[in-house]
Amino acid sequence: MVELPKLTLISQEKEVFQVDPAIRNMSVLIFNLLEDSGDDFSEPVPLPGVPSKYMRHIIAYCELHRFQKAETDLVYPLPSKNPADFISDFNELQFIQQFSEDDLINLIMATNFMNVPALFELCCAMIACDLKSKDFNQMKKKYGLEDVEFTPADEENILRQYPWILAEADEKIAKLKR
Repeated sequence: MVELPKLTLISQEKEVFQVDPAIRNMSVLIFNLLEDSGDDFSEPVPLPGVPSKYMRHIIAYCELHRFQKAETDLVYPLPSKNPADFISDFNELQFIQQFSEDDLINLIMATNFMNVPALFELCCAMIACDLKSKDFNQMKKKYGLEDVEFTPADEENILRQYPWILAEADEKIAKLKR
């Protein structure tokens, strides 16, 4: 059997990763780079926004799905805060549950850089389910902001700076009431 050539990816720390070129099926960035080069993957692809630690996880996720999962199969809004309720693939559930919140945030940044939608959305869903049904005071405590007080003037200023916050929330609430 003939071994197909590998695609060389170079992480932020200049570590070299040899991967199946089929990774292009899950990474829009790699797809576009290969398309622009006429499918010539003899040159290494530098990925300065992806640390080695997270490159390994992205590659493992792509291999888990045999480089074929281009889109998420998650349902929105998330039905519960239990990941087993919205992740139907047991292997995917096992994969994503290994990460701490900090790792998930870093993985979100790496998958955003490589534009790997399925993994990006899965990581975001894990963060969202952790935050789901927490009130304002629980959120302040979680992020060490218990001693921060927002005056009505502060709240008004925030809403003036970020008017979309309430607009999006109101829109989502209206949809749920329908």
